[in-house]
Amino acid sequence: MKTIAIIPARANSKRIKDKNIKDFAGKPLLFWSIDIAIASNKIDEIYVSTENIQIKELVKTNYRLSEDIYGKPISIIDRPDTLSQDNSSVIDVLRHAINYLDYEECLIVLLYPTYPLRTDKLLNDVIDFAIMQGYGNTITVVKGDKKVYWYVDFTCGNKIQKILPNEIYREQDMQQPYKLAGAVHCIFSDDLTDMDQNGMSKHNFGYVIEEEALCLEVDDEEAFIRAEQIKQYRILSTICYYSNNSHYAKCHFNYN
Repeated sequence: MKTIAIIPARANSKRIKDKNIKDFAGKPLLFWSIDIAIASNKIDEIYVSTENIQIKELVKTNYRLSEDIYGKPISIIDRPDTLSQDNSSVIDVLRHAINYLDYEECLIVLLYPTYPLRTDKLLNDVIDFAIMQGYGNTITVVKGDKKVYWYVDFTCGNKIQKILPNEIYREQDMQQPYKLAGAVHCIFSDDLTDMDQNGMSKHNFGYVIEEEALCLEVDDEEAFIRAEQIKQYRILSTICYYSNNSHYAKCHFNYN
């Protein structure tokens, strides 16, 4: 069964103008998701779903489409304008993509461009976990507070269960709440038929991420700046670690 990455990247965004193609730590935000899919040894094919000509040309110019120079093809899915509105559901976008590709069966790895801090290791681990769960609907989650109505049942294969808001629970019976985080979302194509607009199906599994920075979503200017600082720090730290130059080897970076 093929494992395909689908990266939804429409043009207009409310909070950050041209967010998906805005420069983030040296390259367009969208490219970080494409590059992490390239780096993953679990992804067979990569697709960018967009209605926007500028995004299409930017991807075509920087990635040689349909040529297997990355070990996997990178292609554009022409998304209709009707699925590129503020109220459009990403599940409908995925349904369109699967119909467009005419695939009967595959594992979809949904990668939002707004999570540029995810790593290829995280991506691979979530895919492995989804396969281990029998290709169940697998979503990355992080610890939340009592306002969040989900918990992960570790006695039942990490199934995501709902905490009923109107129920009264004893303190000792309360489960640790988790919130859904869209860093990586693995969906078996057959599940798209019955999936609700929030991306939930009959059987949902949570992959718990302890390092919340991996799930930092760039959804406003403040988060954009914060995430870019973390990314730049990681890049500089990597240079320090791998460089043989004594100047870099001795340097130290402080991040608060």
